[in-house]
Amino acid sequence: MKRKFSIISAFLFLLLLNACKEDKVNIIEGQIINYPEYEALENVNVLCEVKIIQQASYNNSWETIGETETGTDGSFQFEFESLRAQEYRVSLSRDGYRNKIINFPPNDYADTYTIQETLVKSASLEIHIKNMIFPNSNSDEIRIRVSDFPTECTDCTIPAFTTLTGASIDTVLIYQVAGDDEVTIEYTIVKDGSEFFQSTKYMEANTVNTKTITF
Repeated sequence: MKRKFSIISAFLFLLLLNACKEDKVNIIEGQIINYPEYEALENVNVLCEVKIIQQASYNNSWETIGETETGTDGSFQFEFESLRAQEYRVSLSRDGYRNKIINFPPNDYADTYTIQETLVKSASLEIHIKNMIFPNSNSDEIRIRVSDFPTECTDCTIPAFTTLTGASIDTVLIYQVAGDDEVTIEYTIVKDGSEFFQSTKYMEANTVNTKTITF
């Protein structure tokens, strides 16, 4: 009878131990899609890192939890034991796409975190601006900006106006943009009056797109 009781006790202990282990597991998982197709993106490198709380003090160094690649359905998963986490970071990268970094705080000692993110194709735009139409004046001016980037492009150039002034402007402005997408180019030229221009331009992915403005 005692032997039977011991076996049952041992079995219950193992069940309890396993349940405790499951309660202390963190899972960071998710799916990555592309823009503008919004299709599952495979072979994305996913690096998962953590800042560990050290003796209740702030820690500024990152430790690697794991690294993997997304599957054909764009999914990934990391499973690891509970940590005294201060912050998590997931870095996404793939050739031909803009990198993306996601930082987030822990919800609890152990939890499941789901990430749904979109990677944008890489591209850049170079605009060559030249003041070369006579007569030229030191008061000649151009105000220009590039806008209408998709919200998914978190590192596209901020769509603020740049102002150039002078008789001998000869400058190249470089903008980071989303590939396989259109941008809006707006500029105002002040030269013997003021004139506003606006146009759209298709950005070819994985290349340097160019435009020249002379006035």
